[in-house]
Amino acid sequence: MGASGDRPAGPELRVLIFAIGSLGEMVDEIAVLHDIRSAFPQAVVDWAVEPAMATLLKRVDGSGDILECPLSAWRLWGASRAQRDMKAFVARMQKRRYDAVIDLYGDVRSAWFASKAKGRHFGPVEGPDGTSRPLLARLLADKTIALGSGGPAADRPRQLVARALGYEVEGPPRYSLRPRVVPLAKQAVAFVHGAEHEIDLWPETRWVTLGRRLVEQGWDVMLLQMDEAEFVRAERLAAAIDSQITAFRHEVLKGGPVVQVWPAMSTGMLVDRIAACHAVIGIDSGPSHLAAALDIPHVRIHNRPVGAALAASLAQHHAVIGGDSPPSVDAVWACWRQIERFARARALAAQAHTRARGA
Repeated sequence: MGASGDRPAGPELRVLIFAIGSLGEMVDEIAVLHDIRSAFPQAVVDWAVEPAMATLLKRVDGSGDILECPLSAWRLWGASRAQRDMKAFVARMQKRRYDAVIDLYGDVRSAWFASKAKGRHFGPVEGPDGTSRPLLARLLADKTIALGSGGPAADRPRQLVARALGYEVEGPPRYSLRPRVVPLAKQAVAFVHGAEHEIDLWPETRWVTLGRRLVEQGWDVMLLQMDEAEFVRAERLAAAIDSQITAFRHEVLKGGPVVQVWPAMSTGMLVDRIAACHAVIGIDSGPSHLAAALDIPHVRIHNRPVGAALAASLAQHHAVIGGDSPPSVDAVWACWRQIERFARARALAAQAHTRARGA
């Protein structure tokens, strides 16, 4: 199967993808579906994902079955319920035979589950960051694929699957994400302020200054939150942004809510909420990757230098800013001004759609 001459016929091809990792990694992994369906139009692609990511896959056109893989049960191996969950997953997975079972992550847990599937098991030699995967995980695979340590991390899942199935990766990634909402009628910018590591955070005072500038220009600000720490920060930011400036809009202009903290939600609902906005400004994290996958105008903030190749590869309505230290508000604002016209055009289109529906 590793060469194009012996790859299976399209209508007979059924693939199981183990897509395990963070939200940002999961977004990158979704792009393999379009690649497979382009090479094999009749292929069926099933997914094994952690339960928290299942609703995200339900927004991806062309997905086959979505199997919720109980990776958290791995830590509770001795518990009877954990054993039942793991056995139930394996039993459901083994109801079908696959032409290829591809583990994109390649840690011991995902490799063990993938090895139980009925089909040839492919795994990576290196992980998403280019470092070597555990020896046991590699031994569990029928075939391992080495991609080397070079190249963008976002391209690694596409290259791995292409090597396993015997086709060439062509063109930029396409994600086939289909949200279940239409954009808001009022123009709104979503702030992605949370990160897994504190070193990646942008200073709160800068978020406040940026938020006030946007409000002054008539934009509503939506604050994401994915956990307790982000909720507390979002409430703090909302209170600081929604001061006298926004009070004037509330009381005099009757503009309605200007700054809003979103409730906790599933990954699928997060797709819908982000898609409802007209722009996203956020640090380099999973929700920012979602904005890119949804092709929404956005500014991505890095606390490290950004390569010229990455900046040059972006569409006109996407911008990226980085440096040796967290970028200033003015630097981020300059990026915003580059994409603002695209965000306003998206808002105008949403307003026209709303009027047409009401007619």
